[in-house]
Amino acid sequence: MTQQYPNNLFELIEFMRNQNIPEAEYWKRICKFLETKSRKLHIPVHGNFELTPFCNFDCKMCYIHLSNGQYDKRKLLPVSCWKQLADSARKLGMRDVQLTGGECLTYPGFDELYKYLVESKLRVFVLSNGYYFDENRIKLFEKYRPKLIQVSIYGSSEEAYEAVTGVKAFKRVYENILRIQEAGLPLKIAITPSSFMREDVEALISMAESLHVKYGVNPQLMLPRENTGRSKSDLTNDEYIRIYRFLSSIHHEELKTVERSQVPEENHGGQQQYGIRCGAGRSSFGIKHDGSLCPCLSLDDITAKPLEIGFEQAWKYINDMSENYPIPLECGDCVYQKHCLSCIAIHKDAPEKGHCNPVVCERMKMLVQEGFIPLDRICKH
Repeated sequence: MTQQYPNNLFELIEFMRNQNIPEAEYWKRICKFLETKSRKLHIPVHGNFELTPFCNFDCKMCYIHLSNGQYDKRKLLPVSCWKQLADSARKLGMRDVQLTGGECLTYPGFDELYKYLVESKLRVFVLSNGYYFDENRIKLFEKYRPKLIQVSIYGSSEEAYEAVTGVKAFKRVYENILRIQEAGLPLKIAITPSSFMREDVEALISMAESLHVKYGVNPQLMLPRENTGRSKSDLTNDEYIRIYRFLSSIHHEELKTVERSQVPEENHGGQQQYGIRCGAGRSSFGIKHDGSLCPCLSLDDITAKPLEIGFEQAWKYINDMSENYPIPLECGDCVYQKHCLSCIAIHKDAPEKGHCNPVVCERMKMLVQEGFIPLDRICKH
């Protein structure tokens, strides 16, 4: 007789014990369970606060960054508004808050807001380019510990940094990463490949490995917002495959390639389906620097104004719209949907509105062909 999957945490723990699941896996499964429950119950547990669109770097591929001439700094939300938003979201269930930008550490009230969020018993994640981690800031994070500090790195040398960011900041960022490590603070490195980085990605991966720090390689670039004046600068599928091969070689993974003729085609012409499938607008949300609420910071074609109508009403609107958001026609019954690396926002770049981005579909088939995604996983769908 098959044991019924648990309905609450007590049943989950009992289920894991009966299934002889290692205790090291408990927290991961508990988090997954809570995430699934949160989506079903429409609880906004994860918040992303875009404190500012400004940054001390000028990364050529950034989808958010604005210059002084593009936005008036006097329009930035004061700390009191961010506190109000945090309090309202926490009452509805928010437990995680991610501080980002632009460069969030350039926000004038960062320290005050950060301390308030930590003292409010929220799990605070700080996303930064790593430039402003001086001694005083390290002391702040030692006293008020974040759940995670994620530092994005953009080059393995001063010249490589300048090619992407316009600033020679490699030495300073590298030393700050060491400073974060020495302080024993939770750290992760993010690598965002772009056409301005290209072959330097492998050098960055090697650097992260040498630092013995957690790191991740972003699988795609978000479309720049129209007001940034930037154009998309993503890598080609072949370049992404090259990076994945390099990662596999580092981890000594054996890849089982298959013939292209064995790779399933994605489905076409299915029935229109609705509802964002990730947590965006269902268990997570983003708040842009102007105070507008959206499902996520890269999907801002649905917005509400929580400071005007109240967070609860704004969240209900965002949640309803996300639950009824039309997904690309081809994605509804696609054999790759459980393994697809792409978020819904990347399909806004599709040649035809309402359809999928064919570049994404092609990459999924290449990943199966190269053995990064085992063929039998796809065939089980």
